[in-house]
Amino acid sequence: MSHLVILGASGKTGRHLVQQALDAGHTVTAVVRDPDAFPPRHERLTVLQADVTNGPSLRVLRAGPEVDHLVVALGSRELWGNTVRSEGTAHGVGVFAHGDARPRVWVISAAGVGDSWEQLGVVGKLFARLLLPSVMKEHARQEEVVRASGLPFTILRASGLADGDAPGGYQVVERGKLPRTSIERAALATCLLDHLDDEAWLGRALTVTGA
Repeated sequence: MSHLVILGASGKTGRHLVQQALDAGHTVTAVVRDPDAFPPRHERLTVLQADVTNGPSLRVLRAGPEVDHLVVALGSRELWGNTVRSEGTAHGVGVFAHGDARPRVWVISAAGVGDSWEQLGVVGKLFARLLLPSVMKEHARQEEVVRASGLPFTILRASGLADGDAPGGYQVVERGKLPRTSIERAALATCLLDHLDDEAWLGRALTVTGA
């Protein structure tokens, strides 16, 4: 079993990651701004209050138990000018970039970023260009941060995220158009945890959608 640190643990995707990781027997450190708003405690769950946009507040992770995986599930409701994803990712990897601990970094990005642009259909491209240009650029900056960190990493580029408690299915799309335009957050969490120790995914950005 592994120790996961999850940034954005109180978000819609982060909550699924926390619960599924605990159900699978892993130990989790959930980084949140408001511990009082987080779900009930668990014996293998540590809740750390910190602001991911404030790098020094994350340094306490260095003094904790060894971290096997750093999972970045940050998001924002703001569609323009928000940099919490790239800043939070930079501060998270910065904690470990120059130390002995070298956790594997998992970043939840978006389908359409980088070389996955051609996997979007016509409607998806229009949506990204007209409504989400700032968000897509922010995801691109986030990916650049993790690639430059020197840490082992895997980037999951998710198609449109859908709410729902049922895990549902997922599929990894290597090439060609996405067969679906969305994936349930619970299914994305399942995908990440299913491949937690998959060495074939190291150093790669993979597009994931619903099944």
